[in-house]
Amino acid sequence: MGLSEDIKAEIVRRYALGESSYVLAKELGINRGTVWYHVEKAGGRHRTPSEAQTRYKADHHFFDVIDTEEKAYWLGMLYTDGSINGRRFSLALLTSDSAHLHTFRTALRATHPVLKHPCKHAEMSILRISSETLTDALRSHGMTERKSWSNRPPRIPGHLQRHFWRGCLDGDGTFDIPKKIQYARVVLYGTQHMCQGFSTFCKTITGRCMKMRFCPETRCAYVARLSGRYWVAPFLKELYHDCSVALERKSTLAKRIITVMEHTVPSRHSPKRYH
Repeated sequence: MGLSEDIKAEIVRRYALGESSYVLAKELGINRGTVWYHVEKAGGRHRTPSEAQTRYKADHHFFDVIDTEEKAYWLGMLYTDGSINGRRFSLALLTSDSAHLHTFRTALRATHPVLKHPCKHAEMSILRISSETLTDALRSHGMTERKSWSNRPPRIPGHLQRHFWRGCLDGDGTFDIPKKIQYARVVLYGTQHMCQGFSTFCKTITGRCMKMRFCPETRCAYVARLSGRYWVAPFLKELYHDCSVALERKSTLAKRIITVMEHTVPSRHSPKRYH
């Protein structure tokens, strides 16, 4: 007796969520080959033995295609605060930001624990996930083991660029209003190619490129900076307005800067995109 279309769809859905072919086959009274057949027929692939044997579950194909705000944002976070080591990748944040790691874990539909991460200079938490499929996907988008030296901006759709760069800024960026109330700045640290890419994105919003310089104290990082009275607020607004995912403390700070700058500095130009 053949399987109904509903059962076939259920097999594909549950397998994608991490259930094993063994459990599905036993529950549905079919063999594992049938499970794999319907998964592959629907455009998926069966997991490698190393993925199948893991004690934790995750959406191993989350980063296959960057086609949503959520995927673009987390790719940006991993580009800056993440790392790849073989078939494992991780994201480490301050323990005070550990709720953001739980948000990432939820996005990946993962069951891996968020753990305390020993660090000399700050209390850190980390999410580690072993998945050959996920790490291969991250590498295909340009993330490398030696990301501090070699990362380049990924090729993702234009409408998702702001979400990727928001993820990068939440990871390795900063923005503030120094002592002078009519002056604000946005800063991103990264490779030369990443800083150039951030500057190019900035120009599409403000019409101005960022200032760039090499950081000799890091031996490998560059810094891109946008500062002044008129440009920071519209740039931050482009990054943080109407978004579904962002680091809470930076999103709150961005909104405060936007409010302060818009109320204390007269608008010089109406916001528009530059092409």
